[in-house]
Amino acid sequence: MLAVACCGKQTPPSPQAGPAPASGLTQTPHVTLVAVTDWQGVLKPCGCTPDLQKGGIERIARYVGDLRAHDDSVLVVHAGSLLAERDAVSTPAHRAQWQLRLQAFGQALGRLGVAAVARSGFDLQVGGDDAKAAYDKLPAAVLASGAKPTLLQRTASGVQVGLTALDSPEDEAALATTVAGLRQQGAQVVVVLDNLGLRAARKAARAVPGIDAIVVGKLDEKVEPELD
Repeated sequence: MLAVACCGKQTPPSPQAGPAPASGLTQTPHVTLVAVTDWQGVLKPCGCTPDLQKGGIERIARYVGDLRAHDDSVLVVHAGSLLAERDAVSTPAHRAQWQLRLQAFGQALGRLGVAAVARSGFDLQVGGDDAKAAYDKLPAAVLASGAKPTLLQRTASGVQVGLTALDSPEDEAALATTVAGLRQQGAQVVVVLDNLGLRAARKAARAVPGIDAIVVGKLDEKVEPELD
């Protein structure tokens, strides 16, 4: 998870003062982007390695809640696989369990106030109709080429943010046109939710003018060396 502020700075309250009240938060026009990638529908990590012992969705919810306590222009987005893990939904019991988890996960995203997600082709490949139905029910804008390719959202501090998804190699050629269109519609900050990995993100950053931030999903796992 990554948080980054664009278009101005905000001054968080001092630790002694505690969080500022929700009213009167707006200072410099800005957006604070909270980016989550490759969530894979996991409510709670297994805890089998130190990196997975730091908490699950409740930890992220606490972080976002604390951030919003002194910042009224937080925008939460997701790229990469949102709903499916590596294993295919192969048995009826597994499918029933996964469907229940998807319901709980969708409710959690609503409470987090996620603004937009890039629809993952991997999710649809693994989860089929169940994954498609889950995306249709998500309390967030689902961005995908040919469906809902863009979203414009204005922060409380007055910044117009344009979001779009990059979810297939064929979309790379059209990305410049999409970004230019968002700028013409008034987007002051343009964010691309990339489901194609780091190489595609670097290529887009070099080739397409007008992109302010790329959230990179479909990242390879960090592989720890084996020690004898």
